[in-house]
Amino acid sequence: FFSDTGFRDCNTHSGGRLSMQRKKLAKAPPIQVRNQSGQNGIVLIALLWVLVGVSLLALNMAFVVRGETTVAQAEADGERCYFHARGAVEVVLYRLAYADRDPAKRRNMFPYGGGMHHFWMNQDPMLGHVAIVDEAGKMDLNAAKPESLQRLFELLTIPEEQRAALMQSIEKRRPTAALSSEDNQVRPGPFVSVEELLQIKGITRSTLYGTHQQDGEKTIHKRGLADFVTVHSGSQRINVNSAEVETLAALPGMDMGSAASLVQARLEKPFEQNDLAARTSGNLSGEVLSLVSTEVSGTYCLVATAGIKDSPIRRSIKVIASLDLKGRLGHHRLAWYDEHWAPQQVM
Repeated sequence: FFSDTGFRDCNTHSGGRLSMQRKKLAKAPPIQVRNQSGQNGIVLIALLWVLVGVSLLALNMAFVVRGETTVAQAEADGERCYFHARGAVEVVLYRLAYADRDPAKRRNMFPYGGGMHHFWMNQDPMLGHVAIVDEAGKMDLNAAKPESLQRLFELLTIPEEQRAALMQSIEKRRPTAALSSEDNQVRPGPFVSVEELLQIKGITRSTLYGTHQQDGEKTIHKRGLADFVTVHSGSQRINVNSAEVETLAALPGMDMGSAASLVQARLEKPFEQNDLAARTSGNLSGEVLSLVSTEVSGTYCLVATAGIKDSPIRRSIKVIASLDLKGRLGHHRLAWYDEHWAPQQVM
């Protein structure tokens, strides 16, 4: 095995095998190297789109959460304003029922201005204001003269068909009204609340409570009939210190000019019964003087508005109450409105 021949034989066989392997390799097809750069680019683009989608989803979720948070905060602030306004009403009712005997202290607690008395209840950051208006400053649906009511409806620009329906219903409820055969000899009783006007055909909530109009970014409230009529005074006489200019202008012998003069004269100081004629320079006729008064009726309309400092959120409620010192609370609540659009002059 270790002879020279043996070594030569081994070399010969090894060389043959190597040459055969070289021939096979030479005949084998060349190895192709795949180009993966294009696939990597597609995967990268897809990944970027996935990231964009996730980002947009996260941004949308952030806006939704922020919006829901803002709405929840606004609702919470609205509830705070509501209960602050309600608390202010309770304070005013108590102070009215059990008023201080000193007139000067009463004037300081409820200062007069703009045809109403005012009360403020501010507790940082809450702000509260109550406008106190005598119900005798409105026309009583059951007691006012029909011609005065007709004139008031005209001044409030109520459509003619609605005015006719209102006057027909009002006259039918008067004790002196003649009954027709269609009425079955059953006379409707007097109005118990101003909401009964909604039972009249053609009278809508917009007519009674007013409407809202958008003027750019500002919302304008057109006042409704409920701000000018009542069923709680029981008198033809109008309290000149709390009546609206339209109410005064509807009285016989009055117009918008003379009514505006009365409103201007009472801005700083309310009229007294003994100086009414003198302060109006004798411009009021005897008929007008017989229909106006400075005496309070003891029934009040309270409009309480509350807000939060540096916040646009406001809530207003309206309460009609009559004083009764014999009662347990010292007053009776005749009507309560949890939602009310307060006129600009009471804000």
